[in-house]
Amino acid sequence: CNYANPGVYTAKAMVERGSLSSQGSVVINVTGPASLPTSLGITILARNITAGQTSFGDPVSAKPLDKIEFQIQVSNNAGIAYNVVLKNITPTQLIYLGNLKVNGVANSGSILSPGITLGDMASGSPRLITFESQLAPDSSFAFGNNDVINTVIASVNNTAGSDAITLTVQRV
Repeated sequence: CNYANPGVYTAKAMVERGSLSSQGSVVINVTGPASLPTSLGITILARNITAGQTSFGDPVSAKPLDKIEFQIQVSNNAGIAYNVVLKNITPTQLIYLGNLKVNGVANSGSILSPGITLGDMASGSPRLITFESQLAPDSSFAFGNNDVINTVIASVNNTAGSDAITLTVQRV
């Protein structure tokens, strides 16, 4: 039997041997889908929109007030991951602008805490998430090169995957 959906089920069994028979039943209460082993993979890349970059990479060079687009790929490499949540740990030198998209479709949620729900993910069905941020003004950076590290975390059940990208911000 497949008890994949929540509900109350009655399992019945009958055993016969010759002229003898016996039967029994048991009530099974399924509260949610079973947790199957999962293996989350996550990769974050970025591009500097202000500088006219058209491809995503890591690391990325920038200046204060530059607009940056982030691209995150979340994949599940085993089993089914139920209710995958993705959140971005934004450093103070980055201002979240939004323009959040999941697989190219606009999403009204926020990738900031508590994050967005990506739903259930079967093995081999990745999600591609993009959003935009802007670097803070000059006063937020020391003169010279400053590393700004942006981290993303995808989690499901007791499993999490994370990745980080470094933006090298030059204040002159």
